Amino acid sequence: MDAPITVDSDPNSDLIGRLQGTYSFAGRDEHVLSMAINFVFTKGEYRNSSLSVLANNPISHEYREFPILGGTGAFRLARGIATANTVKVDMEKLNALLEYHVIIQHY
Repeated sequence: MDAPITVDSDPNSDLIGRLQGTYSFAGRDEHVLSMAINFVFTKGEYRNSSLSVLANNPISHEYREFPILGGTGAFRLARGIATANTVKVDMEKLNALLEYHVIIQHY
């Protein structure tokens, strides 16, 4: 995957990075994605920095929480959590708009 990261949930708002990584279906009894993703910042205060997440994502749940396992640049040695909320799903295009909130500690 290689999706835009914008300032807010309006897809036309300022682009500040890319969400890059891989995911695969992992659930037998419910829809779960196994994800290895990176929030890669390309503009603004955190340009050339990234945050890394490795987690299962039960996509049908309203609240989802993922561990931040590390980072680079301004987020060197980061630890924390990212939460996700699905804002909109377009099943015809197999596309979704997600809102992430991130809380981290870093050096």
